[in-house]
Parts: sequence; structure tokens; C-alpha cells
Amino acid sequence: MNLTKQFADLQEMCSAGGNATGIEALVIGGGTSGIATAISLLKAGVRPVIIEQAGSFGGIWSLDRHMACYKGLVQNTAPNLTLLDASTTDRKNHYTYHEYASLIEDLYDKYQLDSLTFFNTRVSQCKRCDDSFSVEVVKTGSDKGEAGTDSLSLDVEHVIYAGGLYHKPYVPELPGLDSYRGEVYHSSDIDDFERFSDKHVLIVGLGNTGGDYANMVSEVAASTTVSVRGDTWVVPKSFQGLPIDEYIQTVCAKHEDYASQLVDNLYGEAVIKIGAPQTLDFTKARITVNSDIIGKYHRGLIHIVDEITDVQESTLCFSNGDSQSFDAIIFCTGYEMSLPVIDDVSFDEGLVANIASKQVRNLWFIGCPAVWGGSPPVAEAQGRLAAHAIANKIDIEQLESLVSTAPSYEHGEQLTSMGFQVVEFTGYINFVDYICSVEVFKERVYG
Repeated sequence: MNLTKQFADLQEMCSAGGNATGIEALVIGGGTSGIATAISLLKAGVRPVIIEQAGSFGGIWSLDRHMACYKGLVQNTAPNLTLLDASTTDRKNHYTYHEYASLIEDLYDKYQLDSLTFFNTRVSQCKRCDDSFSVEVVKTGSDKGEAGTDSLSLDVEHVIYAGGLYHKPYVPELPGLDSYRGEVYHSSDIDDFERFSDKHVLIVGLGNTGGDYANMVSEVAASTTVSVRGDTWVVPKSFQGLPIDEYIQTVCAKHEDYASQLVDNLYGEAVIKIGAPQTLDFTKARITVNSDIIGKYHRGLIHIVDEITDVQESTLCFSNGDSQSFDAIIFCTGYEMSLPVIDDVSFDEGLVANIASKQVRNLWFIGCPAVWGGSPPVAEAQGRLAAHAIANKIDIEQLESLVSTAPSYEHGEQLTSMGFQVVEFTGYINFVDYICSVEVFKERVYG
């Protein structure tokens, strides 16, 4: 693959006055969400420009550089729920990091997205001006997106942010952490676990990353301990021949259907009207998908402790009154949500269909909502909807009317701090695909 387009090539698109002319759709981010969106735009007849601050595509699934994904990573989402471009597979084993990154590379080649992508280029500012956006881009000084001295101003009709919300590693504020004498890491800092050989290591957090790190660290460390706050379901990656996310959805559906029929048969319709039977709810506690740590916990290779209350030099104190010394702490505590390039956007009113800003016209967000299920197909469905709206000149008022009259989709009541709804995978995919179909647009918009 020849990744030749750089900041200098973008300069050639610009007029002598320094403004690029007529960019209909600018996609910020060359990861899976950006790739899915660009493909949808091409299929809808819109030729996008993709801006990627790194030197290669794929985001965290890049084959060409060190990123947040660590060596040995195996996905915890069912293979069919990670594929793009309407692909399917009978595969039951989860994709490894290298396998999935290779699939993304094949997709990138198939649609010749290298001709649309400008690498080592970062959006530094984005402002709405009259009927378009003024987008400032700069040449990056390295793969990490550090700004260079060269800059350009682009005139863009639609800005599609597909760069993700999780850029700033989150480390909780703990009393005394500054005085800690050992090593402190965030999970994003680590790509080699050999550094923990023969050390006593504390991992903070038991999400999917925390579970994976506990498993990897336990292979080399003298001891591995995980600090957990709140309830957590730990489930295997596969159960009874199915990936666990497919299995859980099947169990939930069967349980609710069986319970409803049982009550109806025993007590009649009146009781059904009084209140539905309790459902099998896997969302009340965090679900961690990991096939290894349960066995290691029972064999004493991984220890579980309560949440940290304070740090006293090399000793950590926990909420149950216990204390213990460690050589290193790894915070598997995720990232802070932020939009690094969009100025003056309020999310208080939420988003239309979880993709379109109500406040700023022609500003789109792809791959951002928290999802109960695989995220790549969600980004792909969102990309199709945005592409249909852009290609058919559907404005925000028309799009909102489509959403309000479309079949409802299941979603959680929770809103993230940036206005994105937490959505259930299957219902949301069906909802988005319904309102982005050509037939619906023709019927609802054009009569």
C-alpha cells in the first residue's frame, strides 16, 4: 500500500488565497468509524476528504504503528458484530488484533481510500461560518499528532467527526497518589508486560481492559491484584458454542418471552396489564468478558480487593480497612470524553438519532454513542444514515421528523456527559437502517 498523500498534497487542493474550495464532506479520523463513513459516502455519490493525524489508517487497529491495542489482544465481541461492508462470517473464534487489523486494511484497499486520505494532518479548529465550516488543519510533527508550523484553512459544507471521544487517559484522583514510590501507569502506556516480571502489581478496574491486563500481568508478575469498585459480571468469551454477546441476547429474549407467556397462562391478561414480569437484566452491573481470570482467581494467581481509599508512599489502603504494598499500579480506568476540535458545541439538547447536532447545522458524529454490543456495525449504520442525508440534502428538521415517526428503538435512560445516548445494539441498528433507507426518505420527505 502506498500511503503517499500528506499535508503537502492537501496544500495543492487549496487556492492561492489559502482556502480549499468546495469540500462537500470532511471526515475527521481514519479509524474504523471514519472508514465506514467514507465508504457509505462513496456509495451515496459523495466523495469525501479524510483527515488523519497519524501516519497510517485504522486508528487503534493499525498494522503500521504502536497504538492503544496491546500485543496479544483478542477481541471480546462476536466476529459477526465487528465486521464492516455487509460482511458475514461463520467464524466462532474471536479475531486477534492482527487478524482484525488485516481485515480493515483489505477494506481500505478495496475502496481505494488512500486516494481520499491525508495523513499526518490534524484539525486544530472547526467553526461554523454562515453556510459552511471554516476548518483549520495543521501538519503534524509526528505520529502522535503534535502540531507543526504549517496550517491551512478549508471551506467545508459538512463536518463528520469520526475520531472517537476517548483521547485523554483518565486516572482518578486518589489521596496520596503523588507520594507513591512505585511505578504508575495508565493502560494506554503499556505494550510490553515483561516490565512487570517478578513485581507485585495492582490493577485498578475490572472492565474488559482490566481483565485482559490482569491475565497478561499474572503470567510474569510475582503477584497480581485487581481493585474493583461496584458489582461486575465476569463472563467467558464463548458459551455453549456461541460468542457470549450472541448468547446473552438469545437468553434475554427467551427469558422474557417465556416469563410473559407463563404469567399470561397462569393469571390472564389482567395481571399482564398490572406489571410485566421481571426481565433478565445484564445491564445493572458491568459485564467483563474474559475466559481466563475466573480460573486464575480460583487458583490464587489473581487476587481481588476493594476500591482504593488512599495511598501512603508504597502502601495502598482499601475501603474494607485492609492495606498492602505494591511495586506498580496500572490504572485500567478508561478515558475522559472530549471533542478536541469542535468549538462552542453544547450537547444539552442531545443529538438527532445519536448522530446529528441540533445546535450546529451539518455537524455529524459517527461511532460515538456507548453501545451494548459491537460498535463497528453501529458506526457503519450511522455512516449510511449521514451519507443518505448529505446526498439527498436532508436538513436537520427533516431528519428529526423522520426519527420522530420511525419505529422506536430500545435504549437506556443514561446520557453520557456529551449528550450521546447509551443504546442497545440490535434495536439501534434496525432503527438507523430503517430511517436511512431510500424508500423511507422518499416517502417521508418527498411524499
